[in-house]
Amino acid sequence: MKVELVAAKDWNSINSDAWDLLANESIYPNPFYERWCLGSAINNLSRGLELYIACGYVDGALQVLCPVVMNKPYPMIEQVEVWRHPHCSLSSPLVRSSNSLPIFLDKLLNISNRHFLRISNHRSKLDVDVREKNHIVDQHQRAALILNSSWGEYLANHLADKQKKYFKIVDRVENKLNAQYYNIIDGDLISWLRRYVQVESSGWKFRAGTSLAQNSDELNYYLECIEHGQSDNKIGFQAITTTSHDVAISFRFITHNQCFEIKTSYHEDYKQYSPGVALEFHNLKMLFESDYDYVDSCTDEDNQLLNKLWQHKRELISATIFQTSVKGRFLYQGIKYASSLKGLTKTIPRIKK
Repeated sequence: MKVELVAAKDWNSINSDAWDLLANESIYPNPFYERWCLGSAINNLSRGLELYIACGYVDGALQVLCPVVMNKPYPMIEQVEVWRHPHCSLSSPLVRSSNSLPIFLDKLLNISNRHFLRISNHRSKLDVDVREKNHIVDQHQRAALILNSSWGEYLANHLADKQKKYFKIVDRVENKLNAQYYNIIDGDLISWLRRYVQVESSGWKFRAGTSLAQNSDELNYYLECIEHGQSDNKIGFQAITTTSHDVAISFRFITHNQCFEIKTSYHEDYKQYSPGVALEFHNLKMLFESDYDYVDSCTDEDNQLLNKLWQHKRELISATIFQTSVKGRFLYQGIKYASSLKGLTKTIPRIKK
């Protein structure tokens, strides 16, 4: 395999047909590294980074692709990291074969001339078993949905003791507010993003200074994603609205018949009606009645609402792969020791004062 590093600013120089074909055939569906989405991230979220697109070729055919950033997590220690910007929830490279990925990571680490390689929120532990190189792997999980049953079966098997509560919340939103639920996959999706921004600006994200309305680069990232992704049916919005107001809105990315839930927000004027819960319950029902196969929540593993509603999990890993040099082995031992101490402290019970 031949691995090339393309400067991020030159991302358009990569053959678009080969990139799109790889994305369509990738064993790890990942919309964040598809051309329509990654190009938008590079244009708007990469300022100040030493960023590249790493491409792996076999006999001239593109087999692996992912963005990588060169940085220094600590003074005098350099790493190459599979780039996961703040709005990227999965860092699995686009790859045709799982056998290709360890070879790709090995060559990437060598040509980058860094002390170690870091990949987070990846889907397979086996892929980081790179030849003779030492590696450290942490595992975690987050809410997901395997859509291989009916809505009625899911309710009976997973939400039997809670469904009355959720149906009551939905009924209250619909009857008290005279609101309706919509799933929007065509039309002017840019306008729906702007409506989402208005809803988000009513709540805690705006007060914390983290809303899209307060960050033009992040807003432009999503505007470009929708502009380039809508034509290939990569975008979907969901909303609870009245005739005059938006109560709650969410949106997702779609690829390989899988959904990746990106953002959700509700208008705080309607907080007493639990509109966020109503929207998530509507979304859950719609997903089980759809033709989609799988849904990734793209949320933190401690999200209480989704952990209650979504009873399946996506297993993810974060891994560090070290050079075989003297310094690489030294760093491996040091980080491994620090990780063991961290794990040990978690098992020591706290003394109540």
